[in-house]
Amino acid sequence: MHTNTITAKLDSGASQHYVRPTDIQCLRNIVTVPKSIVGLPNKTFSKITQQGLMNLDPTLTPTAQTGHVLNDLKSSTLLSAGQLCDGDCIVVLSKEMATVQKNNNTILQGPRNYKDNLWNIQIPIASLPNTTTQVVNAIIRKDQSKRELANYLYECCLTPPLSTFRHAITKNNFITWPGMDDPYIRKYFNETINTAKGHLDQEMKNLQSTKLTPDTEKDFFPHADWPNIKQHTTYTVVHKQTAFFDLTGKFPHQSAQGNNYLMVTYDYNSNAILVKPIPNREAASI
Repeated sequence: MHTNTITAKLDSGASQHYVRPTDIQCLRNIVTVPKSIVGLPNKTFSKITQQGLMNLDPTLTPTAQTGHVLNDLKSSTLLSAGQLCDGDCIVVLSKEMATVQKNNNTILQGPRNYKDNLWNIQIPIASLPNTTTQVVNAIIRKDQSKRELANYLYECCLTPPLSTFRHAITKNNFITWPGMDDPYIRKYFNETINTAKGHLDQEMKNLQSTKLTPDTEKDFFPHADWPNIKQHTTYTVVHKQTAFFDLTGKFPHQSAQGNNYLMVTYDYNSNAILVKPIPNREAASI
C-alpha cells in the first residue's frame, strides 16, 4: 500500500530536522556527508551519514529545508521548530494545532498528537528518480460495510469502553488505521458483552470458596483444586476455555515507543486480563 505523504513530528526541542531511515523518501538531492554524532534523549548516540532537502514549501530557503538522516531514529521523523524560525517562519503552537507561516501564508499545519504531545505534520514524498523506492502491494477487500470495519477495528483493541475508544479516535491516536479518519465510523461501534464483563465494578463471588461446585466443568471460572491457595497460574490469550500461548501478530505500523506486538495475559486468581506492548518476540522482551 503506497502513500504520497509521511507523518513527521513538529518538535520545539529539536535543533535540526532529523529524518528516520524509513522516511528517506521525503528528501531530495540526497548527499553523503562526513559522519557526525548526535546525542539522543535516552543518553545514547547516533550517526548522521546523509542529508538532503525535505519536500517542504518551495518558498523556504535550503537551510530551512535541510534534513539529516539519523540512523537510530525509530519513532518518527522530527521537524525542528527552531530551524523553521531561522528560515524566517512564524511557528504557532497551540493546544490543538500547530501552524507554520511565512509571508502571511500558512505553509505547514497539523493536529496535536496527545500520545506523545507533539504535532503531526504531513510531508509530501519527494521525487527520487535515481533512488529505489520500496513499494508494498496489498489486496484489500472492499465488500465489507463500514459497520463491519468499525467493529473489526474495535475488537482489535480488545473492546474497551466505547466512550474511551471514541475519545482516543478524536485525539488522533488511530490516524494510521484505515477508515478511522471517517467521522461517521464512530456511530457504527456495537456494545459487546465482552466489554461489559471486562469492566465490572464488583468482585465476583466464590472466587476462593471452600464449597465444591457440582458442575465444575461448565463453570466459566472453575474453582481451584486446593481451596484458598493461589495457584500462581497464568494463561495468554484465553478464548472460551482454551489457552493459546502466543502473541498477537506484528502490527503494520510501529508505535511511537518502538513497539510492534501486544502480549495478552489472563491471570486466573484475580480474573484480570493484562495487556503489555513489546518491541519484538525475543525471549528477553517477553
